Amino acid sequence: EGHTSRVNCCAIDPTGQWIVSGAGDNTLRVWEAATGALKQVLEGHAGGVQCCAIDPTGQWIVSGAGDNTLRVWEAATGALEQTLVGHAGGVQCCAIDPTGQWIVSGAGDNTLRVWEAGTGGLKQVLEGHTSRVNCCAIDPTGQWIVSGAGDNTLRVWEAATGGLKQVLKGHHKCVECCAIDPTGQWIVSGSSHCTLWVSEVATGALRTTWDAHVHGVSCCAIDPTGEWIVSAGKMDNILRVWEAATRGVLKQTLEGHTSRVNCCAIDPTGQWIVSGAGDNTLRVWEAATGALKQVLEGHTSWVNCCAIDPTGQWIVSGAGDKTLRVWEAATGVGVISIRVDGELSDCAWFPDSQKFVAVGTRGVYVFEFVPNPKKRWRSS
Repeated sequence: EGHTSRVNCCAIDPTGQWIVSGAGDNTLRVWEAATGALKQVLEGHAGGVQCCAIDPTGQWIVSGAGDNTLRVWEAATGALEQTLVGHAGGVQCCAIDPTGQWIVSGAGDNTLRVWEAGTGGLKQVLEGHTSRVNCCAIDPTGQWIVSGAGDNTLRVWEAATGGLKQVLKGHHKCVECCAIDPTGQWIVSGSSHCTLWVSEVATGALRTTWDAHVHGVSCCAIDPTGEWIVSAGKMDNILRVWEAATRGVLKQTLEGHTSRVNCCAIDPTGQWIVSGAGDNTLRVWEAATGALKQVLEGHTSWVNCCAIDPTGQWIVSGAGDKTLRVWEAATGVGVISIRVDGELSDCAWFPDSQKFVAVGTRGVYVFEFVPNPKKRWRSS
């Protein structure tokens, strides 16, 4: 505990030893993962912190905020190293390239900017979007950037020059999310309309687009092999599994939830999917057949977030009932239930599968995971 307003973002350092969180109280906080002790309070932003990222070495943090700036902080001391000034609107998203040498940010001024990490110098201004930039990502090689915006388009940019490679048009409403496949060959994007798009990076050609859900896409994920995509609808209560290589060929429709699906995740082997919904349940599905494996019951309010540990053995979920629950993936047995002092909005496992972190309306929470065989409950 420590933030005095909603937590908007968090990240875990590459070693799993500490966490950074950013909130509407204009601060970031750095926490010891093992103990939950507060290490640093990073003060300086004059607006709510919307995004943050940690460099690949774990030595520095970048944050973006409603004051139109990004700030670079030394992780060990909390010292402010750089203030990146240039955006004329609140910073909505940021990412660090795989080498840690540069940063990209997207903002309410309709632009992206590429910055030198070491000096804070501005390398490129990426202009072309005509509405707020909502999301951005860097390909695995660090050679190009994709962005999605309220102008219903995605744009692919050369990282080295800032040159525009492709404009991906066709979404009928603002682009809410985008992801790059593990090979860096294609992009999937979802909009607030009802479509998923898969686009070729090299040519900008539309590999496939389809009406995925009647009332828009709430979340999507790519399996570890890059062969298929899972999406969830905002209002139709279902998930769908699609072939990535074909023109929206539907593999499976996952039906069973009786309210909006808020989150989904794919296990590390790509064999099963977990989803959480407004009907207070999680469901575990066979990816190959779409068969329902487990219904995880226990939450008494909508499930907002779910995550699968790196071993694929455990699922953690967070909900509007102010609880976190950990489930055994193979059996659906609940192994831990933890009540906190606010609704939960996001959760993640540490790389060692021995701790997990969650964020919500009242702060950031870190827990060590020690299964107790005497305190379990069985779901349906």
